[in-house]
Amino acid sequence: DAGTLGDVMRCEASMERWAPEISKAWKAGATADDGGGLLFDLGTHLLDLALQMFGPAEVIHAEILARRPREKADDDVFLVLQHASGVLSHVAMNVNSQLHAPRFRILGSKGGFVKFGIDPQEPFIVAGGRPTDGAYGVDDPHHYGTLEIDGVRTTVPTERGAYQEFYRILAEKIADGGAASALPLPVDPAGPVEVLKLIEQARTLA
Repeated sequence: DAGTLGDVMRCEASMERWAPEISKAWKAGATADDGGGLLFDLGTHLLDLALQMFGPAEVIHAEILARRPREKADDDVFLVLQHASGVLSHVAMNVNSQLHAPRFRILGSKGGFVKFGIDPQEPFIVAGGRPTDGAYGVDDPHHYGTLEIDGVRTTVPTERGAYQEFYRILAEKIADGGAASALPLPVDPAGPVEVLKLIEQARTLA
């Protein structure tokens, strides 16, 4: 927003991990028609992120693959989005990756930004933590982002996560009368609809 990167030309975002075996029976049996696969799972997050940051887009290239022997949908996906703003977004999701790509790499006319690691909120909750805990949502300093401008690199600390804000806004909406309330929804349904349209485009191209 401050224009530090200049005009953004390309955004790369990925969610990758190493999971050679399908851990849950329902995932092993789910086809794309059933809503199975990474594109309907992690892909919704990456596509929503791209639209939130750079505006409306179309899918201009799609690779949707099933690598694992038992996979019935997709587990290795790479998409290229052309935004109306001129930005190109590359989004990748893969559970066959032993060497992970950066979580984000953004290239602009004045500088670039790169970040590794994952959102710390989910593993913290899975491990038994609570949003009220002091360490909740706090990123490992080793995973802080790096900004580079004219060859000078600067560390960019990650803002603390705040999943709980979603539930706070939702609770206020419900308490104020739900559909009759003028308060904003935590998520505008129009956004997910646009994401689903992109998924349909991608499947047509692949």
